[in-house]
Amino acid sequence: RCPMAELGFAHHHAGEERAQREGNAKQMGSAEGNAQCYGEHTETKQFTRAGLGHDVEKPRYDLAPDYEHQRNVIPWLLNVVAQTGSRELFRLGVLAIALGVAFGAAHLFGVSFALGAFFAGMVMSESELSHRAAEESLPLRDAFAVLFFISVGMLFDPMSLVRDPLPLLGTLAIILVGKSVAAFFIVRAFRRPISTALTISASLAQIGEFSFILAGLGVSLNLLPPAGRDLILAGAILSIFLNPVMFIVAERMRPWIEKRSKGEITAGDNSDVEPSISEPEPLPQTLLVGHTIVVGYGQIGAGIAEGLQAQTSPFLVIEDSPKVSASLKDKAIEAITGNASDSEILEAANPSAARNLVIAIPNAFEAGRVTALARAANPEINIVVRACSKAEAQYLHDLGANSVILGEAEIAAAMAKAIGTEIKRKNADTVSEGAPQTGIMGIISDGTTDIMGKKGDDMKHEGVVTG
Repeated sequence: RCPMAELGFAHHHAGEERAQREGNAKQMGSAEGNAQCYGEHTETKQFTRAGLGHDVEKPRYDLAPDYEHQRNVIPWLLNVVAQTGSRELFRLGVLAIALGVAFGAAHLFGVSFALGAFFAGMVMSESELSHRAAEESLPLRDAFAVLFFISVGMLFDPMSLVRDPLPLLGTLAIILVGKSVAAFFIVRAFRRPISTALTISASLAQIGEFSFILAGLGVSLNLLPPAGRDLILAGAILSIFLNPVMFIVAERMRPWIEKRSKGEITAGDNSDVEPSISEPEPLPQTLLVGHTIVVGYGQIGAGIAEGLQAQTSPFLVIEDSPKVSASLKDKAIEAITGNASDSEILEAANPSAARNLVIAIPNAFEAGRVTALARAANPEINIVVRACSKAEAQYLHDLGANSVILGEAEIAAAMAKAIGTEIKRKNADTVSEGAPQTGIMGIISDGTTDIMGKKGDDMKHEGVVTG
């Protein structure tokens, strides 16, 4: 999914509409469209169905060796940029790499810019920093997505609902019903639960923006008439709007389908009926009792784990990265692979018998979900969470966290303490014993801090520990 690249399709679509009104659609479709999509810059070529396979396959062989080369270079380059410690530089590097690979693939290998952007995503996914790259580029992605859908909305003609309702309803039925039914039976064929099949079928009851790219290629190759592209565009917009309704319908149909499925299996003598599909077995629960659960094994989580190891205190780690979990198991540290906000994953850590829960992940919403689940499982567990702002600290405290560590306040208090200790040492002979102390000296001497605008005791009372 590359909204920014697909904006090019929307712009191209609008330009083609203008060209049709001017009587130049044929020339654009055969010359400019083919040159843009497959790099036919030297000659104008009329594509046919018989010759399409060879022309489409050609870029794949050209891209294969370059992909093998870049899958090693791009991750190394991302690591170099990440080591600078600058979020802005890392974000700029991600954007430059993505656009650079997309532009290079489009101009060196003759593919469309959209396919080049898709190739850039494949290359960047090889890096261990791919998740961070996705998070850092999220604001840009949202901005381009908004522009993309604005362009798509401008291309949609509402009067098409009145002029040609039957073809549009047929297209919508194929998207909403045809895809959903096919997905349901495919998932059931793999012996997955009915609830899973319904969820997947409802999720696929729409078509995304990538279909616009395929429609644009079809029109440029004379494989799809412009009217067909308009139907795809209208069907995509309407299916996106109706997708939440499909989830509601699937949820209401689930009890009826499950009851009917169980009735058919238990009532008949038909030996050809497949046995009931059972739900996946739950994860094995840890045998630890009175232990500490550490959620997240980043820099903070690793430091906490080292401290617990030094104290020989029993603990386990919940980490969603399979590589990190495997490395922990190699170190004889018990680790559970998965997201702790999943109730099954957290249940495997046995929170009902745990003494402490340390949530070291930066996402406040996931941390809040874990906090609520752990508090429901064990009202007596001691929950310590990190936060990045006062609002997050209050949010986590309201969900049941005993202590919320605010990183900025901790750093400020530690720095103030270091400075105050040095000042106190140098000026010990000048400070009178009974005189009131203010500023940094007052912070250190009376054990309080107003870094967050509150006394330290008040912040501890609210679950915010400042040292």
